[in-house]
Amino acid sequence: MTQSLMQVPTHFEHTLARRLATLGVLLSCVSAPVHARSPDVDAPLAGRWTMTSAPYDGDCSLSGTVVFMSTTTAGLYRCEIVSTEACPSNGFHVTVRQTCVARQTGDQIALMSTVAEIVDPADRYPIENYRADHMTLKQIKSDTLQGTTYDYARSSGVVLKRGDAPIS
Repeated sequence: MTQSLMQVPTHFEHTLARRLATLGVLLSCVSAPVHARSPDVDAPLAGRWTMTSAPYDGDCSLSGTVVFMSTTTAGLYRCEIVSTEACPSNGFHVTVRQTCVARQTGDQIALMSTVAEIVDPADRYPIENYRADHMTLKQIKSDTLQGTTYDYARSSGVVLKRGDAPIS
């Protein structure tokens, strides 16, 4: 009797595949025209935004800043995230700098990031232990983005609020 080499995907693998597929569709819209938006959400993304997540894993949260920088391609942004993940009940905290690319199509934004460095505590937290923070967002006002931040292990609601004037 031979044993099958195929394994049934876990719930986690299904969820991850679904999220990556959705993000892939959003990012593949590079050549798609930006759809008309209401006047309240016509502001470009470029600029500094503050980020706050909903609690996850008990009392853990993610907060920090996201800076979106325009590129020569309409709707495509380079970005940088500086975030602190904190879990007060167990004393955990880590501050991370990430580079990212964001694609805006209409009021939808897909953001993919890569961990650039552990800022604090750099000497006690290996970079390979931090999972990059990706986001799917919707621009609900010119100064407010709302959606989900996720990595391959968890997800949480997130809100970004514009912090200053646009950056070109």
